[in-house]
Amino acid sequence: MPSFALSGMLRRVFLVTTLAAMALAGGAAQAQNVSLTNLRYDLGFMRISIPRLDVSGTSLSEADLRATLDANASGEPVQRLMRLQATSASMPEVIVEQTIDGSTQTVTYRDVTMNDIVAGVIGKMRMASIRGTMNDKAVGKMDFSIGETLAEGIDLPHSARVLTTAVPDPLQTPLTPLYRSISYRDYVVELPGGAGQFRLARVSARDTKARPGKEPLISSFRNLMAFTEKNKGGGNATPDKAEIAMIARVAGFLENFEYGVMDMEGFTGNFGQGASKATFAIGKMRFSDQSQQGGFAMGDIKVDAGQTKVGLAEFEMRDFSFRDSIRVLISTLESGNIEAFETDYMKLIPKLGTIRIAGLSVETPDTSGPKRQGPPDMFRASLKSMELGVNAQLNGIPTAIRFGAQEFATVLPSTSREQSVRDLIAMGIKDINLSWLADLAWQKDSDQLDIKALNYSLKDLLATSISGQLANVSKEAFSLDTALAQVAWLSATARRLTVNVQNFGGFEKIIANEARKAKKTPEALRREWGSLAAIALPAILGDSDGAKALTAAISRFVAKPGVLDIDIKAKSASGIGLADAVAVTADPQALFDKIEVQAKAQ
Repeated sequence: MPSFALSGMLRRVFLVTTLAAMALAGGAAQAQNVSLTNLRYDLGFMRISIPRLDVSGTSLSEADLRATLDANASGEPVQRLMRLQATSASMPEVIVEQTIDGSTQTVTYRDVTMNDIVAGVIGKMRMASIRGTMNDKAVGKMDFSIGETLAEGIDLPHSARVLTTAVPDPLQTPLTPLYRSISYRDYVVELPGGAGQFRLARVSARDTKARPGKEPLISSFRNLMAFTEKNKGGGNATPDKAEIAMIARVAGFLENFEYGVMDMEGFTGNFGQGASKATFAIGKMRFSDQSQQGGFAMGDIKVDAGQTKVGLAEFEMRDFSFRDSIRVLISTLESGNIEAFETDYMKLIPKLGTIRIAGLSVETPDTSGPKRQGPPDMFRASLKSMELGVNAQLNGIPTAIRFGAQEFATVLPSTSREQSVRDLIAMGIKDINLSWLADLAWQKDSDQLDIKALNYSLKDLLATSISGQLANVSKEAFSLDTALAQVAWLSATARRLTVNVQNFGGFEKIIANEARKAKKTPEALRREWGSLAAIALPAILGDSDGAKALTAAISRFVAKPGVLDIDIKAKSASGIGLADAVAVTADPQALFDKIEVQAKAQ
């Protein structure tokens, strides 16, 4: 919501300042002070009223200023704005009105001042306050207000260029800054009917860039408003030519606009009343959209919904981008072949990058136990960090994935009715602390899939680590054609597998619990399992050197759990295929003719 609010405010600021400044551009004369009253602009989708404009240190007469307000005035807006020179300009009040699909919005900007205007670029701009009201026929009346707003380096000629001109190939025009920086504070939104409130302490942005599109931006806004009004009853199940053109128009705007960097501080909100009241607070946020490396981050997040409380120290998305997806969308829509989306839809997936969270805490009533009188038992959990990285996409499908978490911890509810929880409690495990990591990457030069890590650990109980390589994984495995991808994956072969198991007391707890169920001592059950492994495994695996090594290591580990290491390598460089794996089910011993096994237990 804050980013949309800022972009909407920036749009109005640029329109207001650009149209007002057009009144300052004209012929040469001695520097003087000039005032104009009752300036009005009707853009169709927006009406702007400026009761008074005072200009100091300008080379224009009052007649020159008024002449430039004529819609038929000679000279393009960009050229006129580039001639603009003034020491300062001020507007005590600017009123902007919009009507969209029956909803009206009125925004009033107060005490607008612009200083050091050179060649149409405003050195500094200040607005004392902004007040607005939106009346929506569906949700009712909503008021909002913004405190002091400051901006520097507003490029009015470039703003006018984006608003009023078009180019045949926008991608050949570089994105150029609309302003150097802008900030505002004390942004407050009152929800309809006293339902709640949003508040932002401070917002700042820099390096917002744009370029002209295939049609002037003002025309795009007008066409969008007209299309919305015409189709407010709902669109067709299959888009017609008008709808396709409008979607392409909106996508084109996104392609020709870059937010730059936006920082927000002190975002808070509250909803509801009494027992249903909920509040949230976000200490800081940052959104960046520079080049292909977009990012979004939040910190110091707190949610309080009565008995449920959530805290999050950090949330981050980095290295994501929608630009390639937008380009595919535009080119497909312009071709008119929308059926292509049915087969090439994966190409619309954006560059996904990495998502990371840290410092998560959750507290909420536990509903797994039986209902009882009084306050409920509380479920509490925490997470040190979690990261999901999706990279090296091919046809929109990631070929490298890293997903891991550190120290997901929770206390097991003693009154839980879940059998798995009850079994853990019976083992003497009152809390768990879980970590995991899955790290896989495809090597396109060698057609190899590296399983770098499949790790899982329960703190103070056990840890497992698996790694390996798959060979003959061609690029067709990531094809949009599911049949082709399935054939490619069936052609993959296993080249190597390593397994490491470490016991930190978890196996002792399992044996103790199973011994209790069997009415035996833990030591007796351990010997029984060890004997079973020593007898059963040779019968299944055979008496090859590899089978003997594997049997001995597993039997020793069962008898005295410590560390178990297993390393399995295919004798053939091409690996073991699906046919070999199927044959194992009929004759497990035949597998050891195709692999080398090293195993040990400590």
